[in-house]
Amino acid sequence: IWDPDVSVAETVHTMGATNTSFRLVVKRTRERSTPLSGRLVSYRYWAVATNVDATWSPFRVLEWHQLRGGFENFLKGLKSHVGVGSMPTGETYANAVWFRIGVLTYNLFIAFKREVLPAACQSWSLPTLRWKLFSMPGKIVRHARTLRLKLAVSVRDIAFLIEVRQRCRLLFETG
Repeated sequence: IWDPDVSVAETVHTMGATNTSFRLVVKRTRERSTPLSGRLVSYRYWAVATNVDATWSPFRVLEWHQLRGGFENFLKGLKSHVGVGSMPTGETYANAVWFRIGVLTYNLFIAFKREVLPAACQSWSLPTLRWKLFSMPGKIVRHARTLRLKLAVSVRDIAFLIEVRQRCRLLFETG
């Protein structure tokens, strides 16, 4: 999509006295003016140094580079929210299993968030989801040969739980 406020240029660059060169892709974005700065023009610059060859367009290089932010958030979620930032043992295979279980846990959380939670909850992290769902005050009561969950929450929280339960039911419906 062409945007008149965005310019992209590229060059080949070397550092100091080295013989190694790399591709440098630079993106310039014109800042939106405000009523107070109507005549002022300012720009923001982003530079990406890469070894990707010229078969990729500068726009593809920038797009690929911006995907890194999503991957860094994935790693942050794994390390701090799931707890795979440090390995539990000195055994390589046990640590590999530990890490794979952590990745599965995180992927299940992302799938649950995308497929089951309403749009207002899409920005929730795993700790936020745990806090919102599992910290609701309540108790399990056995009455007339049935188990019931009695919650002491607001009507809004009950409506939220009913919506999540209905979405789970639709997701796992077998026909």
